[in-house]
Amino acid sequence: MRNRLRDALEPKHPLPAIRGIVAVAIVLLPVIFGCGKPNPSDLPKRLDQVTDFAELFGRRCAGCHGADGELGSAPPLNDPLFLAIIPSDAFRRVVTKGRKNTLMPARGGTNWDAMTPHQIDIVIDSIRHRWGGPPSLAGVAPPYLIPYTLEGKLPGDPQNGRSLFGHICARCHGKNGQGADSGPIHSPALLGLISDQLLRRIIITGRPDLDMPDYRRLGDLGPDHKPLTSQQVSDLVAYVLTWREPALDLSTDNALTNKP
Repeated sequence: MRNRLRDALEPKHPLPAIRGIVAVAIVLLPVIFGCGKPNPSDLPKRLDQVTDFAELFGRRCAGCHGADGELGSAPPLNDPLFLAIIPSDAFRRVVTKGRKNTLMPARGGTNWDAMTPHQIDIVIDSIRHRWGGPPSLAGVAPPYLIPYTLEGKLPGDPQNGRSLFGHICARCHGKNGQGADSGPIHSPALLGLISDQLLRRIIITGRPDLDMPDYRRLGDLGPDHKPLTSQQVSDLVAYVLTWREPALDLSTDNALTNKP
């Protein structure tokens, strides 16, 4: 009788009992270790939900403008002079729409990696707050935007620009822009990929991260030893653009699309 009772209570094979123990453990694990519903804050954010400047700048801007806004292949954003002279609407427009047919892409729009208007505001406001300086130069330095004529044409006298280039730029970039202490700028490929506006910006602000002087130091090298005027900047741009080959010109925009 005792043996029959033992046989009835004890399974002949241990597998069902093991399965039962495993099932109970699976049920109890979330209770014991707190592995229940995921915490929403632990879930990865969608691209359009990111509001941290460092993450936005790192994903969208640092690849060209440098991790700290400088020493990238593109002109620095960590430049108080640039931030003093670029109008806010022009800054927002170039970030949102990019520069047509150049290396600067549009960061707004509907692409999967586009930034929302709010994210663009975060990036621009943070750049100004972190790297901007006193706006005192805004009314003293040459205007950032190209002063197009009423017909939408670029201003500037290339002959005067040629003379200025010999005084100011040739010692670093070579007599004909072929390169000397600094790299060549007489390059159809280069000039076909950057906009007229970017040329003007670089002459005004220089590349402080690469020791290229701005309009003040460049002017000291000129014939009158004064900071470059807006007209002189336009003349230099006009001369440099004579080296651009129309067949390779990917950046030429009309007066409406080339702003800023």
